[in-house]
Amino acid sequence: MYSILLKNGILVDPFSGTKQKMDVAIEGNRIAALGNDIDPGSAGITLEMDGSIIAPGIIDPHVHLTRRLGGHEGFYMLAQAGITTAVDFAGPVSEIRNCFQTEACGLNIASLEAIIPGDNLSGSAPSNSELEEVIQKSLHDGGLGIKIMGGHYPLTPEATKRAIEVANKNKAYIAFHAGTTTKGSNLEGALQAVELIGNNSAHLAHINSYCRGAIKIPLEEVLELHEKLKIKKNIVSGSYLAMVNGTSGKCVEGRPESNVTRRCLEMGGYEQTARGLEKAILKGFPGVSIRRGRANILLYGDEARKIWLEDDNVPLSFPVNSPEAILLCAISKKEDGSFIVPSLVSDGGSIARNCIIEKGLMLVKMKYLTLEDFIIKTSVNPARMFGFTSKGSLKEGMDADITVLDLDACKATMSIAGGQLIMMEGRVIGSGGTLLTTTKASDTHRQKRDFRKIDMDQSFLYSKK
Repeated sequence: MYSILLKNGILVDPFSGTKQKMDVAIEGNRIAALGNDIDPGSAGITLEMDGSIIAPGIIDPHVHLTRRLGGHEGFYMLAQAGITTAVDFAGPVSEIRNCFQTEACGLNIASLEAIIPGDNLSGSAPSNSELEEVIQKSLHDGGLGIKIMGGHYPLTPEATKRAIEVANKNKAYIAFHAGTTTKGSNLEGALQAVELIGNNSAHLAHINSYCRGAIKIPLEEVLELHEKLKIKKNIVSGSYLAMVNGTSGKCVEGRPESNVTRRCLEMGGYEQTARGLEKAILKGFPGVSIRRGRANILLYGDEARKIWLEDDNVPLSFPVNSPEAILLCAISKKEDGSFIVPSLVSDGGSIARNCIIEKGLMLVKMKYLTLEDFIIKTSVNPARMFGFTSKGSLKEGMDADITVLDLDACKATMSIAGGQLIMMEGRVIGSGGTLLTTTKASDTHRQKRDFRKIDMDQSFLYSKK
């Protein structure tokens, strides 16, 4: 007997080329059968789809789920938004590993370890042995690899290049928020990042965040960066659809610790100091993240200022993203029809900007993207980027990860992860979760946890090497 049967939905699976009315039967954590008239009596639970879109589970390739940039509320927030799989882009991996079973709301979760001078590195010019050590620790702890937090906490260009090389040598997933001690989180930093990556492989995070008009007008910045990315088959990337960013409110010695926060203040015409940040918050320029119930929301003005004064180590969101850059990164294609920026990301999780389904489906309604395009950018490509070979499609035998979409309302109405119902009509009902690790993860860390081994040789970064 099947565990769950979805009846009379429109299955849209660009990976297999399917778009038609179809029933989907689930047994355990796998897609067991597809057909036009599967007997409702053959399943423990039968759910009528009434023509809703049944899509492969939506994957968010860049989120934040730890106290480093937000908090554990992000698990609930992602599940509520209709996401089935997410990759944390800061860690610590140990925090993800220790909390995800009780917090994950049924999601599939992977994580990268951020490398930060003064935290897990001695400084901005760490040795190769230091870099090797932090990469091996991430893999041992259950992470997929590392993230260079250049825009926030930069390394020297030389150290950045060596970090990418060491990650490639170890076949660890390597993501890079562009920026070094010589270039910022802007177009110049992104172009430098492409040069530093060279012939190695890497994930260049959130492309449109480097196109906010610091060097040229945003549209020109996007076009210039796209020309570089078109010919770099060894670089994968993502872009987000939210107008607000995510950064830190923490101040050290009278000024914001994060370079990104300082740049946002400059864009708003405020001093790049703690005093300038306080004024900006009071005026409602950034929102301050605060927990309400099981989710985080953004507060503004005097209430936000009071929260920041009590503890400045809170996430902030500035409305600094260019709508032109957002649109162009979302829809632009190469001559062969593939996307220049292959994935849509939220850079959210615990940051209140989990809108890839909502705003992505708006682009479908406005005919900037087809529905198949949307699913390619939110499921098919993200699965291939990370080597999630059993995700991104609803063929028989694939993981039972499903997101049910309402195109008129531009939202997810139901989601299933690993064969478990985790969300229905915005109500999160999932529990537990599956940790996505590599074969290098310690068996000790897997005890009493559901886990899945990922082969990095199957990822976009290393499949051609």
